Amino acid sequence: MRRSRLAEHPNDEALLAYLDGELSTVQTRTIRIHIKTCWKCRATVAQLEWQAETIARLLSTQLDSDIDRSTKAKERFLPGETLLKCA
Repeated sequence: MRRSRLAEHPNDEALLAYLDGELSTVQTRTIRIHIKTCWKCRATVAQLEWQAETIARLLSTQLDSDIDRSTKAKERFLPGETLLKCA
């Protein structure tokens, strides 16, 4: 079985940089090889991906909610404003 070139497990910061594509080619390859042979780091990467997806989903939902509220407020208040301007 192929051994990882990393002496230690990469920290979460390095794994996040790996997921974001922020590492050099050599660093990316080294972590990719390590992840193939290390269940602990593979599980950490899966957890980090899940967390990032969850945060993105929550932010997207909140954004949609804010847009919804903004649209409803405009519908509610702008017709009255239009009538005042016409008078």
